[in-house]
Amino acid sequence: VFPNKLEMFVEIAPQAASNVYVCSAYLKFWYVFMSQVTISQQSLFQKHSPDAIILFTMIAKVIISYFDVSNDLDVQDDTYQEKLKPLKYVMLLMSESLSTDYIMYGAFELYEDTTLINLINKFIETIQNYEIDLIFNYPKVAIAFMKLVNAFCKNHRNLIVVCSPPFFDYL
Repeated sequence: VFPNKLEMFVEIAPQAASNVYVCSAYLKFWYVFMSQVTISQQSLFQKHSPDAIILFTMIAKVIISYFDVSNDLDVQDDTYQEKLKPLKYVMLLMSESLSTDYIMYGAFELYEDTTLINLINKFIETIQNYEIDLIFNYPKVAIAFMKLVNAFCKNHRNLIVVCSPPFFDYL
């Protein structure tokens, strides 16, 4: 299954992101999958496993595809269903994947791979389009946001400061 079969799910990310209702289900699938990987990570990945880096890269592609497509979509009927619900799953997926200890995030810097930096920059670019009050008006979205902020603070403080000092002003 891994990584060949999962690559097919990654390839459909742009199409899934273009339909807001499919997008929520698609992102939820990735979040639940990543949650299960994290729960059983000791039997799946050794600490700092190359497979874990491959998985993180796949997840980053999915999330970046979502950001690329969703930033161009306008709200038709319901802000929560069309924008905030998919964003909630993205933030949960990011928090799950950025808070793990079996992924060696330093490898991205070591090999000059910009995947992690691109992911964080796309998130910051997207989240700054939303008023912080709008995020906190929806408890599930607020919880997902705070989980992601916690993941940033746990493992990626320096990277956030380097990527976007104005992000702290936003917070």
